Amino acid sequence: MTSNGLIQSVRESGRYVVDNGLLNISDDAIDIVLNRINNETFEKLSTNHGYKLPLKFSNISEELSVFGLLSALNFASGYRETLHKYTGKGAFDNIKRFVLGLFLSKDSGTLTVDGLEGFTNEFTIELLDIKPFNEKPHPTLPGVVVGERDDVAFEFVNLVTSTLNDIGRTLRQLNKASFGDYLFDLFSQASGADNIVNDLVTRFESFRDEHTVKVGADNVQIKLYKKALILVETISIELRGRSDVPFELPSVELPIFSDNVIPSMLLHWGIIEIPESSSHFDETTKRAFKHDEEEYKAIIDGLEQEQQRDLGAVVQGPSLSSSQAALIRSAAVEAVRRMATKSPHSEVEFDAYIWSVSKQDHYRRLVRFSEQNTVYY
Repeated sequence: MTSNGLIQSVRESGRYVVDNGLLNISDDAIDIVLNRINNETFEKLSTNHGYKLPLKFSNISEELSVFGLLSALNFASGYRETLHKYTGKGAFDNIKRFVLGLFLSKDSGTLTVDGLEGFTNEFTIELLDIKPFNEKPHPTLPGVVVGERDDVAFEFVNLVTSTLNDIGRTLRQLNKASFGDYLFDLFSQASGADNIVNDLVTRFESFRDEHTVKVGADNVQIKLYKKALILVETISIELRGRSDVPFELPSVELPIFSDNVIPSMLLHWGIIEIPESSSHFDETTKRAFKHDEEEYKAIIDGLEQEQQRDLGAVVQGPSLSSSQAALIRSAAVEAVRRMATKSPHSEVEFDAYIWSVSKQDHYRRLVRFSEQNTVYY
């Protein structure tokens, strides 16, 4: 694969995955979905990426710090069930609440390079407001319960803390007082969105969303950069047209910010198909997103408000390896690119729409794939 820049390389990765038959895209299914989308609903949902926070910022740098940290911590797909158990909320809702806690604690230095570099698991647990212990009866003392550490929950806590620590260490090396100061200088000096994405990906491990996948005898690098792309989009949208912004904001058509939610929805809609002959995915994963005619009709009908109905109990989806997830996430980039070519809407608008639709009750019940121990989505 050749590329003129990192943003274009994300699209090229998606085309490679599909052109080489690692995953298939059904143009017929794209047409079915496009024909069923309610235009009024699309307009309402196609600008919602979930980044609106009810906060009043002291300055642009502080605002950029919050957007930057919200993007850096925008992961936890593999901990959805665990977080629901402790908080009753999903992954991104917990991350937003955590970042809100960081902001409200800013007087104690949580947004500074010192605060990020010195962040602890104890403070992460406090701001997440979880108690990651499973209570069980004491084996010999009746009426006494003991707390047993929940290793999965602690794995998530460690990922949050280590991400903040890594950002803090990198900012210190760059002699920046906060993530917001770094982003302010980056957006002021960069010549475009590609330069911004490149700097984020080069300097910060938590933004380096690229994966090596074995394809035959070749090692192929799949590039996704979900968090860097959504950060560029968010800052461009939130700051555009404001008189207090002293730098030019990038204006570019971006690919989708591929996580697990949008690709899973595209699998259920039949837009992405796992080949029966695929050696990259086991039978459990292939079956998880297959539906008989009646089930598929109910899923497609869900695009129309008056047709929405119960799709059954929530079931845990397959847990994938990094390379498996990268292939599906990358195929979703190409799938949405094709959707955009058949409609007046952009890839980013489809991203927001599909992500928002998937959060509606009737679609929340559909399985999603997940991946633990990753900071990329």
